[in-house]
Amino acid sequence: MNSGSSWPEQLDLDDPLRLVECPAGPPPTGLRPLPPGGELHPDQPVRPAPGVHWADCDGELVALDLNTDRFVALGPYASTVATAALTSTAPPPADPQDRAVLDSLAERGLLVSGNGPVVVPATATRPGGVATYTPRPRAGLTEAAHVVPPGPALLATATRHLRECDRQARSGGLLGLTVRLRRDLATAPSRRRPFADPYRLVQAQLTVRRLLPQALHPMAPAAALARHAWQAGLPAVFVIGVQKFPFHTRAYVECDGRVLDDAQELREVLAPVVVLGPPAVPMMGCP
Repeated sequence: MNSGSSWPEQLDLDDPLRLVECPAGPPPTGLRPLPPGGELHPDQPVRPAPGVHWADCDGELVALDLNTDRFVALGPYASTVATAALTSTAPPPADPQDRAVLDSLAERGLLVSGNGPVVVPATATRPGGVATYTPRPRAGLTEAAHVVPPGPALLATATRHLRECDRQARSGGLLGLTVRLRRDLATAPSRRRPFADPYRLVQAQLTVRRLLPQALHPMAPAAALARHAWQAGLPAVFVIGVQKFPFHTRAYVECDGRVLDDAQELREVLAPVVVLGPPAVPMMGCP
């Protein structure tokens, strides 16, 4: 996932039954079986299915389906119809072509009927996309004037978080991982612990990652860093960002408005399709 990937050029998906899908993780978590979809109620508004989160990339939608570990891209027409439905309190439109788009997304398990609040897909604050498709885990350390080397206890904790998040992502997929992160948030201390330095946590994780015998699930490093920061009482935010042209996605961690484990540009050029943070930090995309 963190290396990015490009979809085929056929992105004009005006056919409501034609979607482009991309795995959000490596096998065996990538492309989990599709759950059975449902039918939309003619008298209720349209809302995202549980575990499905939407991003608007220059006017076209990308859904992250945590249930199946897939990103799903919509074309221009389908994006317009889906956006109008998600942001409306009215029932589905009567127009046959519009309704066909929404019905196909409901059958895919991406939309349901419900009376919840309207949902505005996440958007990037600056167009143009990422400057490089290679993650820069040390970029955040350039913001720190001095980082005290992590000691054995800190390294041991970083190792535990990395292994647990990697195991959770591979066994339970993205849905299992995000559910676990929400549980961690619920037990996180409300006050910052003395001498808690977010960049020291980054340094500890990078040190451990060099010593691990196998590659981690691409979601695991950011998830582990967020968990570690929450335990230290830091107001860290776990983010999955996405762009569509060309398709690219990264998971990263913010704290006090700065990206800790990647380039600062990610906060602006990627649409934050999933955001998990402490109650004091605005959140969206919680499954």
